[in-house]
Amino acid sequence: MTDRGVKGRGKKSPATKNLLKRFLEEGAVRAEIISPRDVATGSWVRWKCQFGCGGYGSTLMCPPHAPTPEETRRMLGEYRTGILVEGG
Repeated sequence: MTDRGVKGRGKKSPATKNLLKRFLEEGAVRAEIISPRDVATGSWVRWKCQFGCGGYGSTLMCPPHAPTPEETRRMLGEYRTGILVEGG
C-alpha cells in the first residue's frame, strides 16, 4: 500500500498511519492530520444555511440543530490533533 492521499504534519504513530490508510481503503480521496487550531469557524455559515438552503433544519447536522460557531470553537479547543477526511 502506498501513502497516496495520506498527508499531515510531524511523525505519525503506526496506529495513526493505519487509520489514515483505512480511510483511503474505504473510499476517501484524502486523509490528513490537522491541528484543531487550523479549523475555521464562521458565523456566516448558519446564515448561508438559513437563507440559502432548502434543507435548513431538516437534519440534526444542519442549523439550528448543529452546534453554534462558539460551541464548535470551544469543542475544538479540547483537542490537540484531528483528522480531516475528504470523501470520494
